[in-house]
Amino acid sequence: RDYSSIVEPINSPPYYRWFVDGTLNAAENCIDRHMKDGRGDVPALRWIGTDGETRTYTYETLRKEVNEVAAMLRGLDIGANDPVALYLPRIPELPITMLGCARIGSPHVVVSANYSDDLVASFIHETEAKAIVTCDGYERGSDDGSLAERAKLATDTFEADITTVVVDRFNEDADPEHGKSYTALRERHRGETVRPVPRESDEPLFICYASGPSGEPVGMQHATGDYLSYVAWTSHAVLDIEPGDTVWCPATMEWITGHSYAVYGPLSLGATTVFYEGAP
Repeated sequence: RDYSSIVEPINSPPYYRWFVDGTLNAAENCIDRHMKDGRGDVPALRWIGTDGETRTYTYETLRKEVNEVAAMLRGLDIGANDPVALYLPRIPELPITMLGCARIGSPHVVVSANYSDDLVASFIHETEAKAIVTCDGYERGSDDGSLAERAKLATDTFEADITTVVVDRFNEDADPEHGKSYTALRERHRGETVRPVPRESDEPLFICYASGPSGEPVGMQHATGDYLSYVAWTSHAVLDIEPGDTVWCPATMEWITGHSYAVYGPLSLGATTVFYEGAP
């Protein structure tokens, strides 16, 4: 095969550059590509709630919801390279919004539902997030309180306006002072499609935090091409995931393991990923 169209010789190490000027979109690779292969009816995401509620999203229904969320974010003036914080528990809206962000080239920042408002504020400040998507609570009967209340405490510390979107996990009459309704905003964009934004390989897909040497969280930016190619390869070669397999990764979503092997890895290979709400 002639690789001359994708390989460019250079005079210094590493001597070649691959896929010069090539672009890709993570959401397109994790959803649309499988639709084109005729696998739209294959389950992409299975969710189990703490109260026994279950939801199944095929690749076709996942694509529909991701497109609507991408249109919703666009409607909030979120564009390429505008970070969005996701302060959500393990509910379907989390991976859907991650992929919605990826579709429009907006880096997402997943924040653990267990984190305090002070920590949420620090993540927003460091990443310069333009919006935060949260919810009214998680785990029915929990005394953890509303995530939307904590998000408001966090965003109230900033002079600049930060758009807050609230998923009504338990309360359909959520306090409008906490933010805009996710359901109402999505309804405005029902049936809309958004063309995936082409991203260069070194443009950011997301920012993920991990414990630093001093114990303080350190944010790391992961590039679209580098990350997606690696996580697809490790999911296939190390975890032996194939199209049609069902995968459950219980790692928390704010970790790189949750990003990689609960969302991007299985979906990039056309597998089914299982989300379980609450403590595994």
